Amino acid sequence: MGRVLAVLGIVLTFGYLIFIWWLVGERISSLQTMDLNEVGDFLAGAFGPLAILWLVLGFFQQGAELRQSTEALKLQAEELKESVLQQAELAKATNQSLRNYELSLEPVFNFYFGGVEEEFFEGDLYINNNFVLHNSGARCEHVYVCVMRKDGTEIGADRYPLTEAGGRYPLRIVDVLSENDSHEVRVAYVKASGLSGTQIFDFEKVRTHDDEDGWYVNIAKRILPV
Repeated sequence: MGRVLAVLGIVLTFGYLIFIWWLVGERISSLQTMDLNEVGDFLAGAFGPLAILWLVLGFFQQGAELRQSTEALKLQAEELKESVLQQAELAKATNQSLRNYELSLEPVFNFYFGGVEEEFFEGDLYINNNFVLHNSGARCEHVYVCVMRKDGTEIGADRYPLTEAGGRYPLRIVDVLSENDSHEVRVAYVKASGLSGTQIFDFEKVRTHDDEDGWYVNIAKRILPV
């Protein structure tokens, strides 16, 4: 656009100068005998249209440049928007990758009832309720197992400095299980990443339907919100 306006301006200027030369002709020599103010009037009248011409062409040129600048700003805005969206997607993917990595470090504990043992100690009979803590997930450290009644009373606890993947660890609770008495087991741990976590189990002693003297321990893992 700018080049077209420049060529048009040059062509019109040459055409106008030719017209002025044809119009003035041989009378150009009379300028020497004219007063300066008259010479100024002549020059203003002769070249004023050229000044207006180039002013108008400059106006159109400026408008074209402004339109180009506007289009360039729009393109930059679109590119910036796309860049922001890409960065958001990249951040989302990174967060998901970190989340997946953190999940890969999560231990998966299971709690099993291992039966009852009777034990005499200093003439007294103790009933030992044996449980097994099984880790089928990633290894973790500083494991603390706490057994509590629903009212928050702690009735047993044990610590394991390290639990390996696939490891099984005994836990003994003495004389605490009553029929239909609900308990809670909290397993706190520290993952390899340094973050801590907790897994909770609910269990209760339930009598079997087909045997009045028979009973079992019902254990359910509580699903915590992520």
